[in-house]
Amino acid sequence: MVLSDLASYLPTSAHVATLISSISAATAVIAVVVSLRLGHKQRELQLRLALFDKRFAVYRATEEFINVVLRTDGVFNLIDDLCKFQEAIEQANFLFPCDSGVMAYLTEVKEKALRLESEAIEQSSETMELQMYFSDTALKKRELVFAPQLNVSKT
Repeated sequence: MVLSDLASYLPTSAHVATLISSISAATAVIAVVVSLRLGHKQRELQLRLALFDKRFAVYRATEEFINVVLRTDGVFNLIDDLCKFQEAIEQANFLFPCDSGVMAYLTEVKEKALRLESEAIEQSSETMELQMYFSDTALKKRELVFAPQLNVSKT
């Protein structure tokens, strides 16, 4: 009699099949959740890297414009050089937060370059001051303004 009571507690093949089916379904759900989570993280990283690339392009355009101004002592080609820089400024408006200081810096560089270009013809004392801005201040300030925005982990 003890043996027959014990047999009633043993799982039947139907119970084993149900248990295996439940485990398989749970495993499938976990696999889907993990896959979705990893996909989301990958898309998020791709977006951050794309934003970094676009921000870095503005950084490089700023560097190129400053170098043109330095090379030409303020007598740069308004059509080509300034138009390229203006395009970078317009892109920056959408790529950087308003409170980042990037737009203010880019506007400052553009305004001083235009003043230098007009002053370079007259060779006034302000010309020297503006040339010093581009050879020293503008480059240092560029690093300070862009550095927080080009940090991939924060974008």
